[in-house]
Amino acid sequence: METIRTERLAGWGEEAARSIPITGTVSGKKTAQELSAAMAQVGVLARDDNSPAWYGDNEYLVRREGAIAREALRAGGRLRRGPEGPVLVTLCRCLAEAGPLTEERIGEFLTGVRRSEELPESEAVLIGAALRMAVIQLLAEGADAGTAGILFTGLRTLAETDLTDALEQSDPLDELLRRDPVYPQMDEGTRAMYRRACQKLAKAHGTTAYKEGQTALEAGLHDYLNPAVTRSGAVYIAAHALITAALALGIGWISGRTGAALLALLPLSEFTGSVMDTLLLRFVKPRRLPRLELREGVGAHGRTVCAVSALLTDKEGAAAAARRLEEYRLANRDCGSDLLFALLADLPDSRVYPCPGGRERLNAAKEVVDGLNERYGGGFYLLTRDPEWNEADHVYAPRERKRGAILELCRLVLGRRSALRCLAGDPSRLHARYVLCLDGDTRLVPGSARALIGAAMHPANAPVVKNGVVVRGHGVIHPRMSVELESALATDFARLYAGQGGTDPYGAPTGELFSDLYGRGGFAGKGILDAAVYLECLEDRFPDRTVLSHDALEGAYLRGAYMGDVELTDSAPVTAFSWFRRLSRWTRGDWQNLPWLFRRGRDLAPIDRWRLFDSLRRSLAAPGGFLALFLALLIPSLSAAGAAALVCLGADAIRAAFSDLFLPARDARLRCRSGVLRGLGGAFTRFLARLILLPWEALTCLGAAATALWRMAVTRKNMLQWTTAAQADRSGAVPLSLWLVLPLGAALVLLAPGPAGKAAGFVWILSPFFAVLTAQKHGPHNDLTDGDRTFLLDCARAIWTYFQQNSTRDNHWLPPDTVQLQPPNGAARRT
Repeated sequence: METIRTERLAGWGEEAARSIPITGTVSGKKTAQELSAAMAQVGVLARDDNSPAWYGDNEYLVRREGAIAREALRAGGRLRRGPEGPVLVTLCRCLAEAGPLTEERIGEFLTGVRRSEELPESEAVLIGAALRMAVIQLLAEGADAGTAGILFTGLRTLAETDLTDALEQSDPLDELLRRDPVYPQMDEGTRAMYRRACQKLAKAHGTTAYKEGQTALEAGLHDYLNPAVTRSGAVYIAAHALITAALALGIGWISGRTGAALLALLPLSEFTGSVMDTLLLRFVKPRRLPRLELREGVGAHGRTVCAVSALLTDKEGAAAAARRLEEYRLANRDCGSDLLFALLADLPDSRVYPCPGGRERLNAAKEVVDGLNERYGGGFYLLTRDPEWNEADHVYAPRERKRGAILELCRLVLGRRSALRCLAGDPSRLHARYVLCLDGDTRLVPGSARALIGAAMHPANAPVVKNGVVVRGHGVIHPRMSVELESALATDFARLYAGQGGTDPYGAPTGELFSDLYGRGGFAGKGILDAAVYLECLEDRFPDRTVLSHDALEGAYLRGAYMGDVELTDSAPVTAFSWFRRLSRWTRGDWQNLPWLFRRGRDLAPIDRWRLFDSLRRSLAAPGGFLALFLALLIPSLSAAGAAALVCLGADAIRAAFSDLFLPARDARLRCRSGVLRGLGGAFTRFLARLILLPWEALTCLGAAATALWRMAVTRKNMLQWTTAAQADRSGAVPLSLWLVLPLGAALVLLAPGPAGKAAGFVWILSPFFAVLTAQKHGPHNDLTDGDRTFLLDCARAIWTYFQQNSTRDNHWLPPDTVQLQPPNGAARRT
């Protein structure tokens, strides 16, 4: 191996790039296969006694680094091809043959290459993988001891070196874009995104990326390279409606019954939406929000208050909520001292003032916050407000609950008059630009706060307000939310319904359809908002005590953005009882937003009003599906509607299974090591569980919608009725909707003409016991009182005795092994 001096490598790289003709393209998959063959050959040489000892001692290095390179190349798309294979790999082989691999030498060589040609960004990110492949290929051709030593040392250097600086310093386009004062402050991914945008525009305009970079600097870097999305969503809305109508007409034509078409309409709309969204997300690339890197911390210009909303129901809970602030600080120390932490503490509704036990709860939280300030030198706050008399509900309650607390906090951090009182912390330092809203059960994982603040501070995301609505940029940004692993594994029900728990730091960024296609990602209640813009758009926007699901409206007015590559976790209901209580609350909130579909929401974009409507449609999908299935089991001529409903109700499971097919089995094994259900089996199990609980889900949604409409139109009371997730888990009351399932199941058993209907009725009669059994296996949560549980089991024994006494040889539909009940004093057990 002839070593070329470092100062001559730029010329060597320029000459090498000019000498390689481009003959086409080659897939990354085929390139990865070639690398695998080279790795296998190195393995053969390592076992050859005639090979240098370097091979046997370092074969593990080839396997490790080769695997990294192979995965990167496989996912890298198509590469330019030359006579000897991929151009990028050929260039890297020229460099590896020129002597030792160091960061300086790699940078010099790339500088020369880029003098000769523009290196596509898609290939630039694969430099590390291509260098590994080049070294391994040189080793597979056989090498003497001296050359093998240099190559193995180079492979080890690549494993320990970050090539980002070498790549950027050698890139004339990057050097050009650094003339913009914001560009150097961006994180690596955003800078790469801007360079890719230049190359994409160059291809479209028939120019060079460098020329497009010059145009961007003259025209406005961010507007030119990161233009706002302007699609209205009309095509999506029309397609959804037309496809649903066509499918319903098809059902009517097949069955010859207009009633079948009408019955299938709601479940078909759910199926259409699920399929459309799944397919679109497969073809629409996730939109990455540009952000600043904030290497030295947030800084005064981006000062943020991380605000945790908590309802203090007892002293222990108050102290625990305050202690959560310390966890947030320790996990996000990279933000520096300009990330402040505040507990927004409210007391529960009370018929008397002051709230009994309220002072003790506030003192418990204050003691913890004071201790945090003493330990860390400040930056922690306990904020509360006095409740107001609610004449409609005849209680003292915090005004507008969480929305009111956030509103008052925005006023406070901007130096305006606020109803919040500071019980702990230095109020003179409590001024900020942003508010990071969290709930008491949210986990703020390391690095997430800095990423969210960096995105909010990027000029491309700066909100522009017109007529009280953000029309460009984003007034609020929310991250991907996942279920914490403890909740996902707490009970059998949670394993079925909560999905995969925990975080996946190595997973790819996830997309959100409305954010990727229309630049409007809504809001899910947890995220970062611009305090001044929040007040400008929403301070006097909503009538008092009418909006329960305020985050949906806030996302519409503030033009929310979804940040799919930043992940936080929340707890989830762990039993069917708490799950359906939350569903009821969400459904009531969605229906209370009904006026914004009409004149009250006239300032909103059509796609945002569609999202509000879509929430109502989804709340009716389960009732519509159950009605279609129930009537089809009673009236055979409607069987086509029932079959369609059955398929449509499994849409989520079908989509989950379809998505799982795109995750290689090996990756699934590596990334899913918990007890969560996944894959085709998990999707089918969740589908069966949903069928079992379908009557309860349908009644819950119908009851919640009817309650919301009644309160809106008649009573005007309890519009903000709400309980925390912890309260919902602790509640022991069995909802009325659960008891209504029993007569519906009995009606099928008695009236259905066929065995399928009788079997379904029997399963639905036993669905309350399914809810009980799946609530008790793993966690300490216990939703039912002993009396409720005893009553349910007594009902089960009575039902089982009845069917045992009345079953005949013709009643083969009875499933005798489903549940085995002990004598009256015993307990139910599964078989």
